[in-house]
Amino acid sequence: MRLFILIFVLTILGTVGNAQPAKHVVLIVVDGLRPTFYLHDSWPAPTLQALKERGAAVGGVNPVFPAITYPSHTSIVTGVSPAKHGVFYNARFEPEGPRGRWYWENQAIRSTTLWQAAKQAGLRTASLLWPVTVDAEIDYNIPPVWSPSSYDSRAITSQKATPEGLFEELQRHATGTLDSVAFSVQGSYLMRDQNIGRMAAYLLRTYRPALLTLNLPLLDKAQHAEGLDGLHVRKSIAGADHAIQTILDGIAAAGIADSTAVIVMGDHGFMDVHTQLNPNVWLRQHGLYDGPRGEWKARFHNASGSTFLMVKDSDPATADSIRSVLRRLPDAIRAQFEIVERTALDRLESSVEAILALSGQPGVVFSEKSDGPFYEPAPRKGSHGHLPSNPQMKSGLVAYGAGIREGVFLDEMDIRDVSALVAYLLGLEFPSGDGVLPISLLSGVR
Repeated sequence: MRLFILIFVLTILGTVGNAQPAKHVVLIVVDGLRPTFYLHDSWPAPTLQALKERGAAVGGVNPVFPAITYPSHTSIVTGVSPAKHGVFYNARFEPEGPRGRWYWENQAIRSTTLWQAAKQAGLRTASLLWPVTVDAEIDYNIPPVWSPSSYDSRAITSQKATPEGLFEELQRHATGTLDSVAFSVQGSYLMRDQNIGRMAAYLLRTYRPALLTLNLPLLDKAQHAEGLDGLHVRKSIAGADHAIQTILDGIAAAGIADSTAVIVMGDHGFMDVHTQLNPNVWLRQHGLYDGPRGEWKARFHNASGSTFLMVKDSDPATADSIRSVLRRLPDAIRAQFEIVERTALDRLESSVEAILALSGQPGVVFSEKSDGPFYEPAPRKGSHGHLPSNPQMKSGLVAYGAGIREGVFLDEMDIRDVSALVAYLLGLEFPSGDGVLPISLLSGVR
């Protein structure tokens, strides 16, 4: 069906020509942005709500599986699912035991990105804290990276920034000197989003990139801590909204407002959670896993609302024994999750490494723990990562500016469609993506 729609859209666009509706696109991901934040004015997000009224909005953006940050961001900029782009989870599966290494390096991405397409077209690019961008082909880039032993990421961020000295330049001209608190996602601080907004405004005023991508992470952290609503959730959406306004001010100050399209979206939805399952405990009790640094025949790799079964050497006998373990679990535990077999993972275009996956029922998440009870109260109140069929995993999107039709509401779209939208707005050749252009959002295309 998506292939038929893609052919139909390409036929329509063939009558429009290769015009470039926007000279600049600013793509902002507010981590964990749900449609309710701009659809209901009870939330403190006046900038987002104004963009919805003056531009276009989507009722729900369908996610990839698992619906977590790093695979989702990579699908946004490649237009393909994890099975194709190669970023399957947030943290890499490490056979020798988890050591805290995430998918930081851009070389993990196997598909063409929007930044590469823009570079090929001779356009300038910039990015701030967008996942999987260490050593990416981006002209002005501050990638998210840290040491597994410390969340003070300033030194390594400076080392990985491009061009050399960009992190210090942004502190001199945009944020002031950043201490470990001002550049942290830890604690209940809200400064990081504000500083990212200031950095973005400076890059727009100074370098006027054709494509600027950035991530505002703190709403995600607040919803993990409090669930779908709470004081810090409200402070965090207000803070992200203020950062977006700072970016809009930067666009205006750069004199490019009439030629810029702004897209603000989420990477996944959220749900309230109450129960945590510890499937590696089940494996350990059956002699299949000996702890994080021990011998193992099988191990579950966690993605919060889902978990992925790795079997050493893909041994079919081990896989069958684990299926037997799952079948023999008490009914009260077995009812808490759905088994996603390899054939279903293929249909979802998810991880190619796993033998199978488990996806939690609403309110249920997983952990990497190999000691303790089979299940326990969830330590956090909110999470994500569940199957795309769960409607709470949908994120949101609003768009405004050059090339965007005013007053449009689209019921839903796919997260992979965003790459097609950006490519169209900038006039880029981007045949590698599987996204379908949401033509109803576009001005001048009927």
